[in-house]
Amino acid sequence: MQFIGQRIRKIRKELNLSQGEFAEKLNLHDFTRISDIERGKPSPSAEVLSDITIQFNVNADWILSGLGSIFKKENSASGKLNNLQLILDSKLKEISGNRQQVTEGDLFEIPVVAEIAAGPPVAATEHDNIGTLAVSRYLVKNRNDYVCFRVNGRSMEPDIHHGDILLINKNCTWRQAMQSIVAVNVNGEITLKKRNLDSSNRMIILNSTNQSYSPIVIDPESQQDIQLIGSLAYLFRKY
Repeated sequence: MQFIGQRIRKIRKELNLSQGEFAEKLNLHDFTRISDIERGKPSPSAEVLSDITIQFNVNADWILSGLGSIFKKENSASGKLNNLQLILDSKLKEISGNRQQVTEGDLFEIPVVAEIAAGPPVAATEHDNIGTLAVSRYLVKNRNDYVCFRVNGRSMEPDIHHGDILLINKNCTWRQAMQSIVAVNVNGEITLKKRNLDSSNRMIILNSTNQSYSPIVIDPESQQDIQLIGSLAYLFRKY
């Protein structure tokens, strides 16, 4: 799927969009996913490929094989269905060709260390009985790069629900976390928010996706005890 990632990068360049702008148009909260996809790690999901073809009027034949023109001339419902069918067929072939039976040796467990507030920051309290998250080694290469939390609160709904399990990537800077869902420690209290900057590029603004909650505005110069724990990498939910 590395070549598909390269073609997605070409689409983005043709549209003169940054990775953040490209991710925003695809309703992806973490722009680093675009960077990863463009490098072929991981391969894009069928949903992402479908969204790219629809949002940017891209030819599915070209994105999958490099054949034909990048952009479609027609934008009919039948054209969209044909694109979707091509993408689904491709993903099915990928799954069939790379099927690997998951065994105990393919998984490792990451402890859920604490609850993280989806709302006003609260003191981080570690729990021994929250449990662990079994993660595929193909999904996470180094467990030490991640920390796992359980969500407590509803300020990030409808995207993130109370009780969701989050895998946070600790290898992230404030600059890389722009427009991302982040875990932040403020004066020893942790919270989950979407990170933004004000127009002067000085204040850190932590927004909720639930409009019932007010943003948290932080001046880094006067607020000494603020730490970026990391950005959201994966979300796990029980249905």
